[in-house]
Amino acid sequence: MRIVSVFDRLYIAAMLPIAAFVIYLNWHAWHNVSGLVNYEHFRDIITAGFNHERLITFPIWGYGWLMLLTTDKLGLMLIQTAVALATLAYFIRVLEQERLFSVYVIRAFKMGMVFSIPWYAAHALRWPYSFTISLLPVSIVLLYKAFTHRSAVWQPLIVSALLFGMVLNFRSDYWLTPVGMALLLMAFCRTKRSCIMAIAWFGIVYACLVPWAFYAKKACGHYVITSTNSGHVVFIGLGNDPKNRWGIAPEDADPVMNNLVNTHFNTTKHSTLDYEADQLLQKTFLSYIRSYPWDYAKKCAIAFKTLVTDGFYPGEFFRTAEGEVAGFKEQRLRALFINIIRNPRMIITSPMDSLRILVSGFSQRMGMVLVFVSYCMAPFTVWYAVRRRSLFMLLLLSVIAYQTMINTFCYQMVCYTSNLYPFYLLHAIYGSALAYGLLSGLLTKMLRRLFMYRRAHVSH
Repeated sequence: MRIVSVFDRLYIAAMLPIAAFVIYLNWHAWHNVSGLVNYEHFRDIITAGFNHERLITFPIWGYGWLMLLTTDKLGLMLIQTAVALATLAYFIRVLEQERLFSVYVIRAFKMGMVFSIPWYAAHALRWPYSFTISLLPVSIVLLYKAFTHRSAVWQPLIVSALLFGMVLNFRSDYWLTPVGMALLLMAFCRTKRSCIMAIAWFGIVYACLVPWAFYAKKACGHYVITSTNSGHVVFIGLGNDPKNRWGIAPEDADPVMNNLVNTHFNTTKHSTLDYEADQLLQKTFLSYIRSYPWDYAKKCAIAFKTLVTDGFYPGEFFRTAEGEVAGFKEQRLRALFINIIRNPRMIITSPMDSLRILVSGFSQRMGMVLVFVSYCMAPFTVWYAVRRRSLFMLLLLSVIAYQTMINTFCYQMVCYTSNLYPFYLLHAIYGSALAYGLLSGLLTKMLRRLFMYRRAHVSH
């Protein structure tokens, strides 16, 4: 018990060396390297007082503002890791203070986070997802506090809204989430005061996007509150079905998309990420799904299956300064992982390469199992949230549902799922606890009735 008590207090300290080790393993990752150019360009736009000769509207500018602090790779990694650990500690502290879950569930969540290699990997890249993962849980628990406490409610409400607004300035994917959450809050509380609070929260969140809207007006001539890549994303998302009728590939360089845009604008290399191309691709996407709804339904089914089974971004620990680990192919990770397990001597002959493969395999499998279990537990958590009117669980489920819709209806990619890693883990653990309690209770009742039936039968 003493060890458990120490762990409850010092779990963040246990995470520090693991976070540092994952940064080291993922140092040479390729993911999002091309995107860094855009974030650095936004930094230049900001430092030029928004009078730069080339104004862009993709990606949204949040990470460019962060790069005003530093462009050093290690510096950015340390900032992201520090924010991640601090926000996680606060999130868990609120869960404990509000007694939202049992001690055992929260302890299991802490333990799960300590060994969550995909979570560390998501913070070991220079990209805005790191801040989405960090700030969103804190925004949700503060929103919960504002609507469940009778006094001092405005401070957590305002801070929650500002944090959610910051999330949208890093990743505009969630721009519709505040609408659903505000409606949920008004339906849940059903009082004039709660309606005023929900509208205030909603307004503050979107007020955080007003500066971006004015910048977008200057950049493309239109007020928009998101980055202008929605059309690009939903169009290549049709490629989630490998046998789609349009021959679209789920990648940024998809030739079908590029040919469509270049032909429409009569150029040889028109961006697919500016406002005009965004509108064209959105209209084309809608025309495709109206013309072939069953093909789109098939694509959505494949995307959902992939979402449930593919997990999170696992890291790229197999990449080194010299290239990839000898003999490594991403498709062979499972075979290599099993081979090392069966032949431990490889760890002695090639310790670092073996370690990279083992950690990669563990991260990949942990993510796959976690997402799969989380979705399997949804019937139990939805039943509990609705029956008990649990506001926190309803908020958590609403965010997971929104992410599920993005991945299913728009574009499935494991990096998108990584945005909600703490929510998926907490949901899987709590859902498993509910399922265990419910099923064990049912089994006990069945055995008791069977025993009573046999006893009555014997007595006769």
